Amino acid sequence: MTGGGCDGYAERRFRVLHPLLLLAASALAVLFTAWALDDAPPIEAMAGRAVEVHVRDDGAVAVLVEWTGRRARLCDGYSYRWVLDGSITQIPGAVHPPPPASEVGTVQTWRVWVPVPPDIHGGAGAYRIRMLFACNPLQRLFPIVVDPPDVPFTIDRGAGGIELRRYVR
Repeated sequence: MTGGGCDGYAERRFRVLHPLLLLAASALAVLFTAWALDDAPPIEAMAGRAVEVHVRDDGAVAVLVEWTGRRARLCDGYSYRWVLDGSITQIPGAVHPPPPASEVGTVQTWRVWVPVPPDIHGGAGAYRIRMLFACNPLQRLFPIVVDPPDVPFTIDRGAGGIELRRYVR
């Protein structure tokens, strides 16, 4: 009896478990590498334009922004949003669930109402968003970031009421 009476059991266990552990570690390394290199944006060639303005009875203003972009893949998303007029005013963000699979590879158009904060009194302004997308579990910590161009608009709150002047790119 040598080695404390294990009769080779530990050695056999090591011979079986070692390749399995090495295979599992290699598979995890490949998976995390693939996730880390996955940085293709889910929306390509995204552009927006101001379409119309809506004034409620209480004087609150909202601008309708029309976005166009090519859907490249299915991902969860979130947008941080701001209205700019010389100062930066953050407005509530928006959640973007994955689109239907039929939209992948097609150019889509969608509209979003943008609330204009009451402290913006008119003149030139812009709508800015930063979209964060998670297409795999690692991107929940390190998302894909899409920064489309700002959407300019002008609100005239003069004696003639409120008017939206459109800027077409």
